[in-house]
Amino acid sequence: DVYSRAGHTNLRQLRQAIHEFSTLWNCLGKGAFSENAGFKRQMLEDVLTISIELRAGIWDVQFIRNYENLVFQRALDRGVNNQPEIGWAEDPKFTALKRHRDVLDKSAIPLAHYAHFFESGFLSAERVSEALDQSHFLLNSNTPSWRLLWSYTVLSDADFVRLAQDVFGNLKNGHYQKAGEFVHVVATLLRLSGIDLIEPTTETIKLEYRRQLPSLFEQIESNNDSKDDCDLRDGIAYGLMFHDRSSEAFIEFKNCFEATRKESVKKLILKRAPDWMRLISDDNDVWCEHLLERHGVVSWFAHDSVFDGVSAKEFCNAVVKLSAAQLANVSATLNERYKYISPNNDWLLLEIPFWHIVKRELDKLQSTANATPKTLSIYILATRLLPTVDGALKILEAYKLRKVNATPE
Repeated sequence: DVYSRAGHTNLRQLRQAIHEFSTLWNCLGKGAFSENAGFKRQMLEDVLTISIELRAGIWDVQFIRNYENLVFQRALDRGVNNQPEIGWAEDPKFTALKRHRDVLDKSAIPLAHYAHFFESGFLSAERVSEALDQSHFLLNSNTPSWRLLWSYTVLSDADFVRLAQDVFGNLKNGHYQKAGEFVHVVATLLRLSGIDLIEPTTETIKLEYRRQLPSLFEQIESNNDSKDDCDLRDGIAYGLMFHDRSSEAFIEFKNCFEATRKESVKKLILKRAPDWMRLISDDNDVWCEHLLERHGVVSWFAHDSVFDGVSAKEFCNAVVKLSAAQLANVSATLNERYKYISPNNDWLLLEIPFWHIVKRELDKLQSTANATPKTLSIYILATRLLPTVDGALKILEAYKLRKVNATPE
């Protein structure tokens, strides 16, 4: 059926697709899933469909990876007067998508995992575990209702109505206390409201998430967890893409989410900063760890502008009392923190005023030290920490200037 539906009449593509299915199935290993005939049949159809269109040059891996967010998909649902935009009907990707959409919408595992497999030819044990956990074929009575609703295209009408009501009710009652769950719930409800499949309107959902967001971040703060379990830039949480990530409704929600998060983070920084600043001498390694992201290490400020919320003079009073080894540690950490500035971490620009004050104070200290016998600590401060601060400011100011110049008048 897949071969006939694709219409490319190339048996070599079919043989290659069967070989790729065998390779992927071997990556999965053994488990209860292998006894699920529906899962295996759907995965075979998925792999044959994707492989044949990739080999024919119609699709590419990025197209598969981004399918859930494609304008093509939304055009199929809405379009202009229920018709695709002019020119799309002739686009080979769009034509193939119309042929295969029923397959892609009920794929055995999220399409991002297929994209990774076709790109690398392999799935790691960790990715296999993630893919199986996310399969709607392997969901059970313990699976949260929002996760079941995320795969709404494979639900019966009765289950869809029940789950949609349950998820919206849970949102209203403040049951979603993890950022990743919250964003998935709102994104899914906005998607379903946008295509008129649920009763709550987009405006109703907007009012609800605006009401709930402050308490969400209060809960995250009380759990001592400054890092959200989702990434709005990548549009993903728990390995699942957020629905309709490019829609106006989702972008409005995303902006509200980020604004609320910034306010919450600012409060959290002010709360944690005094204890953290004391660590610069009491436990220098831990002080440094909180500034950088490291796997398996708790970091309060790796993604937040902590130096926008602490006293520069207090910092200077502390560093002059550090040992040479501690100063070297601080310097290395700051070098790493400011090595690269991009749109993903340009919140670091908020720390520029802090470092200007620090530089001014350290320059004064160096001038005084030049008139007296130097200690090793003063030498390290002058030759390591001060140049690090200079270098960080140059990087930050240069990026700030490029950003200003790139902004249309």
